[in-house]
Amino acid sequence: MNRKILLVLSLLLGLFAVSLAQDVDPEMAKQSADIVTRMRKVELLNQILPIALTKDQIQQILPVLERIRDKNRKLLEQEHKDLLEFDRSSSDALDAALKGEMPKQDYVRNMEAFYKANDIRRQVAMGENLDILMPKLKEICNQGQMKVMANSLTLAFFEPDLTAGDVNDEVKERVFAREVLLDPLTYDLLVQMSK
Repeated sequence: MNRKILLVLSLLLGLFAVSLAQDVDPEMAKQSADIVTRMRKVELLNQILPIALTKDQIQQILPVLERIRDKNRKLLEQEHKDLLEFDRSSSDALDAALKGEMPKQDYVRNMEAFYKANDIRRQVAMGENLDILMPKLKEICNQGQMKVMANSLTLAFFEPDLTAGDVNDEVKERVFAREVLLDPLTYDLLVQMSK
């Protein structure tokens, strides 16, 4: 994904935030979301098509992505359960704050710990997902296809903290897999490409 698409996505998120605050027409917000989704799909295909995956290769990748999607669904369900535990205390804290009372520090610390734990859990899940996907890619893709993956993205944009010594083709391939193949929209695109 390049910076232009990130900018568009950021603008769309801003539009949604404004729409919530200013009662922007929901149909307009939906239309904007649909347009940005189509734009993202084009961007993904711009990265996927040069790999020249065969239908057979795609059909071998899809079950792996299905397994990963199932893991992600379970992760989101767990996050939802965890959020439900905050429901009562969040409502109480909001009501008190609207009356001028500062939120209790225990609640703020618990909220920060919740966000941090979710972030760590998602990072671990992404690492596990890549560990599931990468062996399959290396098994079914030829060296040229893997090289295209490695050289497709501007690594510094996605991993600005990496130094030249940390960068090799495997790191680049994992970033490609994370940013492109594990994008939630990619699965449906690959299903369509496999027909």
